Amino acid sequence: INTTNFRICILKVEVLVKCIFLSSCLQEDASLASIHSEEEMKLITMAVKNYQLPFWIGLVQKAYGDFGWSDGSGFDFFNWQSGQPNSDEEQCTEISPTSGLWNDAVCSNIRFSICKILKIQDEKPTKPVPTGSVTTNSPHGGNGKLDAGGIIGIIVAVLFVMVAVGFVGYNLVQRQPKPVENHENLSFSYVTSSQGKRGGHINVNVPNEGSDA
Repeated sequence: INTTNFRICILKVEVLVKCIFLSSCLQEDASLASIHSEEEMKLITMAVKNYQLPFWIGLVQKAYGDFGWSDGSGFDFFNWQSGQPNSDEEQCTEISPTSGLWNDAVCSNIRFSICKILKIQDEKPTKPVPTGSVTTNSPHGGNGKLDAGGIIGIIVAVLFVMVAVGFVGYNLVQRQPKPVENHENLSFSYVTSSQGKRGGHINVNVPNEGSDA
């Protein structure tokens, strides 16, 4: 059961929860339940109403016959059955699952127990997620920031890539076939043969490479 102040652990045979004795409650970082208000009493009564046997709570008889809670909290609420407590030898307190009323009983009786765990023990604080700038972790335990050497290395690498790209582009241009230069002097003339017939021929003047014009 969860309330604003505590969580109650009730023994359930089917899941073998070990809350039979006070020592078992202590092993669960809990204590036998102390009850300090009508609201808490109603919650416990609702939790145990389907059981037949009584449950131990943390109310025990101390010196001079006075009762007090085993967890040391103040005895500021009680719900005794009529005529109870009635024996100095009955130093423990059980709660009826049907009525929720208390009865003093011999501590050696076999009973289920109601353990009480403060919710503050269950709520572990979580570390807040830091906001703001995010830095990367350096693989060699650095602070994640680039130093001057790292910046120079990046610049050199970029320049190297630029030079390599330029060299490859230059080679591609050089490997392309050169266009044929139009150095031929083409002329067309008509001549007259000895028979008076007109004809034509083409004179092709191709200058020798390397020769002076």
